[in-house]
Amino acid sequence: MLRPEDTEMKFIRIVRSAHLNAYGTLYGGWMMRWIIDAASSIAMNLAKGPVVVGYVDDLHFLSPIYLGELVIYKARAEYTSKKVAVVSVKVWGENPETGKRKPSTFAMLAYVSIDREGKPRDLPVRIDGSELGRKFYEAVKERVTDRHEKVKDISTDGYEPISSIIVREEQLINSDLMYAGYLLYLLDEVGSIRALRYSRGPAVTACLDRLAFYAPMYKGDLVSFYSKVTRVWNTSMEISIKTLVENPSGVRHTTTSYMVFVGMGDKGPRNLPPMEDGDPLADRRRKERMRILRRIKERMLHE
Repeated sequence: MLRPEDTEMKFIRIVRSAHLNAYGTLYGGWMMRWIIDAASSIAMNLAKGPVVVGYVDDLHFLSPIYLGELVIYKARAEYTSKKVAVVSVKVWGENPETGKRKPSTFAMLAYVSIDREGKPRDLPVRIDGSELGRKFYEAVKERVTDRHEKVKDISTDGYEPISSIIVREEQLINSDLMYAGYLLYLLDEVGSIRALRYSRGPAVTACLDRLAFYAPMYKGDLVSFYSKVTRVWNTSMEISIKTLVENPSGVRHTTTSYMVFVGMGDKGPRNLPPMEDGDPLADRRRKERMRILRRIKERMLHE
């Protein structure tokens, strides 16, 4: 049985022009895609085979990362059950000239070990899990209890269609399954489009709420994205994105995500056009985000 520290790996990326958003900092979609890269490497190493992401905890972006800076990822397995691996990823931005680092984000993800047909299989390696990993695993079990009902929720009332793609070879991770890192990149793009249309100016990703996956996406599937603005505060807005997957067997609900974007001006955050009404649950989600954000900052500052 392994300890979490036995599984630890470090990954480094350099921010190039192609990775920047309209405001000139690292695009949130790339950050999320690289987090999936790091976490998937750990999970696949444990599973000795293919895995799929089942759940992603809240992702808060603590500080911007600029052109030419390094993105440092430290990932490790925190816990394993019979078929599920819990992986944590800590991220820093680093100025290569000074060596100074700043905390960027912290993520927890749950992966399911699968066989080549996509069916869950036992993990060949077990982790003597950390308290953090065990608590996360128990929390995920409580939060995702209605997966079979969620997959049937294909209504898009109140949402507007943004884009659709057909899953192609270059978007796969193994077998015929679509790679979750590519999906998160697309979710950020869809959210950014809605944020840009509403704010009429640059907006950057501040947060991705807890994200559960209800149905896999395979090569040849049609994946469609729908979005809506659910709430606007002074300088930030919450956007909901619903993702459906379609193939000859029918239409299924893959995931619904909530993202927060901040409107940006020349000197930082700018006021957004007010919204007369919105989702009454948005303020509750915002309070929960603030609580989680404080916890993430404490965890990163003690590194």
